[in-house]
Parts: sequence; C-alpha cells; structure tokens
Amino acid sequence: VLVDFFRATFKEKQSSTSNAETEKLNKTGAINKKEIMELKEMASRGQFIPKRHATNAAFRSILSQKCMMDILPHMPARCACKDWTLTYASELHGYSLYASYRACKEVSGPCLLAIMDTNQYVFGVFCSEPLQLSGGQYYGNGETFLVRFLPKFSVYKWTGKNSLFMIGTNEMIAFGGGGKFALWLDSGFERGTSERGSQTFDSPCLASAENFKCVAVELWSFKNPSV
Repeated sequence: VLVDFFRATFKEKQSSTSNAETEKLNKTGAINKKEIMELKEMASRGQFIPKRHATNAAFRSILSQKCMMDILPHMPARCACKDWTLTYASELHGYSLYASYRACKEVSGPCLLAIMDTNQYVFGVFCSEPLQLSGGQYYGNGETFLVRFLPKFSVYKWTGKNSLFMIGTNEMIAFGGGGKFALWLDSGFERGTSERGSQTFDSPCLASAENFKCVAVELWSFKNPSV
C-alpha cells in the first residue's frame, strides 16, 4: 500500500543528467571486455582481491568474497580497483534510512547497497551516487545497476528508456521507475518491494517475493587502496 502511494504521489521527473550524458558516462566508465578478462583471470589466481574495511573487526558481511568477485567486472573501472569500506550496516547502526543518509554525507562517489531478506536472498543496487534526500527528484546516471547475488548472480543494467535511477525522501528510497519501482525500501529498512515493470532496468523481482522483509542492509563505498 505504501509503495503504491509513493508511486502515485511522485511525478517521475527526469534526472538532471540527460540520457546522452548518462550514456557517455556509462560507456566511458564501464570495464571493457579485455579488462573483464584480465580481472577474472587475476581473481581466479587470487592476485586481485579488494580489501574490505569495517570499523568493527567482528562484523560479518552478508556479501561473501565470491559476491565481490562476481560484481567486480560489472563495476566502473575506477571503482573496481579500489578497496571496499563499510559506510553503513543495519547490524551496527540500526535499521534506519536516515542513518544511511547521514553516513553517505562522508561519501563522494558511487556506493553499493546490499540487502538480505528473510529467505536469505541477497540483492541490491550499485549506485552511481551516494544515497541522499533528493526532494522528489530522480538522480544518478547510467552507471547505476541492479544486482542479485544469491541464490544466483545476475545483473540488470540501464535500458536507456528513461533516467529514473534513484529517488530518496524521508519516508522511502527507490530505484528504477517508469511504471513500477524496481526496488523500494521504507524508512525503517523493515519492509521493501521489488517488482517487474521498471522501464529503467527491465528487471524481475530481485527478492524471494515482491513484498519482503529485510534481515540486513549494508552500504559499501570505494576508496583508494590503503598502503
């Protein structure tokens, strides 16, 4: 009911970044086929494994090392070679959209939002920009894409049909528009929806059900490797 209310309330305004500009960013930032093969080969030999940094040494992420290796070839080249830093985790910071917004004030580039539901499906969004209150305006660019890590890895890239990538308010955050939200989360990171019908990503339901409950929510940002 809530997600239908928000879908009806917000006019799907185009992001300030035009489709042409977004397509250019997406093409120039994406890893080419040669780089993909090099990354995969290095990862298979254990020569390229990004470090993960969390403030709590005992923290156990919902993303395994395999999840990291799976998504790396799909990330922009400038992020794929960087260390991962835990920016927000529901386990450490509480189940709160506001807490994630606050944490993102320290982030200047892309980030990865990961969610686990009650049936242990793990999925999320590679966000071209940090999560933020956007005043009812969509933001982001074509580097944004949806991902399902478990039970089977798959990614859903920008279709080019619109620029409705991300939208954030005090009550919710959503990704993908043009019919239905591809992914929607409430302000307490308690409930969410994932539906087929987003023209932005043309993605199926990412969770175990269209209406799901969150078990864990994490947000990772990317920084230059520490010496």
